[in-house]
Amino acid sequence: IFVVLTLYRGRGVSSEKLVELFWSDKSNASATNNRSVNIAKINSLLEQLGDVKISKKSGYWGLENVESIKVDLSEFMDLLNKANDISSDEINKLLLLLEKGGFMFDTDYEWLDGIKDEISIHAIGLLSGILHQLKIEVDSETIVEIANRIFHFDSVNEEAMVYKCKALVFLGYHSLAHQCFENFSQVYKQLYGESYTKTYREIV
Repeated sequence: IFVVLTLYRGRGVSSEKLVELFWSDKSNASATNNRSVNIAKINSLLEQLGDVKISKKSGYWGLENVESIKVDLSEFMDLLNKANDISSDEINKLLLLLEKGGFMFDTDYEWLDGIKDEISIHAIGLLSGILHQLKIEVDSETIVEIANRIFHFDSVNEEAMVYKCKALVFLGYHSLAHQCFENFSQVYKQLYGESYTKTYREIV
């Protein structure tokens, strides 16, 4: 519930949407009771963190004062909104947020799959956009880190592989660049059942 409300912050979530996600197999009375109990439990936990709480306004459930606590998903969404004007400090913040992998990668709920896919698409788009803004001669180490983050979401992202290999070559890590290409080619063949068509020389 907290994840859903974080994702829909600003516009909020209707009671009907919460029922659809969590209690579609319950009667209206049972679903209402489950919602009330769970929101009360979450608010009890949130009280320990400060002023943030779940409340209902104009028919929609949302988070109040969520900006007063650190929520990595919220921070990611804020950075996503700055995609066209992101600073170097914000890039470093993004890299830290995505250091361990995709959001909720170890959380397995059927209703969450679509949301995780959507976040992955946004993450790849944001990181790819940043790659295009950087120069290998100046930002080679950052490019390597961004490519690594893209691989968290897409292990056969060709653009990330090319950027990483070129950046590693610029840094003088030729063997690492070649290993990156080989790893990519192996995963590519496993997934698609055919060999990657370009050679290492063509890449670098």
